[in-house]
Amino acid sequence: MPIARPWIRLAELLKDGEAKKLVAFLDKLSPAQTARTIGHLDEDANNRLLSILSPVEAAGVLVDLPDEQAADLIEDLSPEGAAAIVDALPGDELADILAEVDEDEAEAILDAMAPKEAAVARRLLHYSEDTAGGIMLTEFLSFPVSHTVAEVLEDLKDNREVYSDYGIQYAYITSESGALRGVLKMRDVLLATPDSAVGGLMIDDPLRAQVDTPLEELVDIFEENRFIGMPVVDASGILVGVIRKAAVNEAAEKRSRQTYLKASGIVGGEELRTMPIWSRIGRRLTWLVPSMFLLVAASIVIIQNEETIREHAILAAFLTIVAGLSGNSGNQAMAVSIRELALGLIRPSEALWVFMKEAMLGIVVGLTLGLILAGMAYLYSSEIRLAVVIGLSLSINTFLAILLGGIIPLALRRLGLDPALASGPILTTSVDMCGFFLVLSLAGAIL
Repeated sequence: MPIARPWIRLAELLKDGEAKKLVAFLDKLSPAQTARTIGHLDEDANNRLLSILSPVEAAGVLVDLPDEQAADLIEDLSPEGAAAIVDALPGDELADILAEVDEDEAEAILDAMAPKEAAVARRLLHYSEDTAGGIMLTEFLSFPVSHTVAEVLEDLKDNREVYSDYGIQYAYITSESGALRGVLKMRDVLLATPDSAVGGLMIDDPLRAQVDTPLEELVDIFEENRFIGMPVVDASGILVGVIRKAAVNEAAEKRSRQTYLKASGIVGGEELRTMPIWSRIGRRLTWLVPSMFLLVAASIVIIQNEETIREHAILAAFLTIVAGLSGNSGNQAMAVSIRELALGLIRPSEALWVFMKEAMLGIVVGLTLGLILAGMAYLYSSEIRLAVVIGLSLSINTFLAILLGGIIPLALRRLGLDPALASGPILTTSVDMCGFFLVLSLAGAIL
């Protein structure tokens, strides 16, 4: 049964300052409850929580939080305190959280870490978060091809505490230089004779990912194969990590969330109410202020046709319908293009192909909507010319909106801009301007 308002109980435990009670209480919470509870505490309480817990216990709390929320917590700590906690994180979580930390503060944390661990962290940060290198774990089991089963079992026994967190089902076999040679099932190790060479038991030349393999390819690989994990190698074939199916699915879901938030006008693709207020204000205004100027530009079309609207006031009601319906049609096409760009299914150079695909669809959808709205306009006004103006305007504007919605994301990607963030305002302004112009110009000519 969920604990009601757990942040109140956690605040009480923080006053007592007993780490064991804190850990026992946090263990009762789901990751979602932990994130919600931490979000309800103020900065001082969160700092006290991380200072009372051991670095390993604090790292366990951060793992349950969204990366952005975890980054906010460690940014409030000293570099040395943050380094101790970060060093206890799994490799993939470490890179994800540090990537959200301010660059200068992240570098201070890395400088405070042990040189070996800092070097691993810097290497992980070098990889894009949407590639195998950015998602992989650097904690895995590997043995030289010359090892025997007895040597493998001895190593497992000597390092059982270290390996207990690895979720071991497979070990990886490498050459003396570290190049991936094969995969070894732990079941085969347990059933083999002690003097058996692991090279004779391994699955030779397994499927592997390169550090720069993009996320969409990884999704396809795990959908086509019943893998729970896969080795990752660098350009020289050296084994550098392991990527899990769960991590790939999580990364794909995260990118979908970020794309949705960007399309909604959240700069950076993420915002939490636990973030500093000025950071949240800046993220929103960065999108809203340019949008305001674009919408003002669209409104100029109405101002310049004020006389036509005065003579035919009913047009004001249909202006919003034409702009809104066309905008919704364009948003559908835009969403498909952004999604296909994210999955790598289309490239900016394929704009003509996208144009042709959307053109026929746009004609049919535009004519259908135009005829329906024209019929409604005629039933309301009994004026055939008004029905023609409204129906023709909606048909043409919907056709243009669908074409623009399909093409704008590709054009922005070619220019090096984020299509998920910039496509919406550009499409809305363009469709509104075209819709207003079509209705008012056709009304001036026909009515």
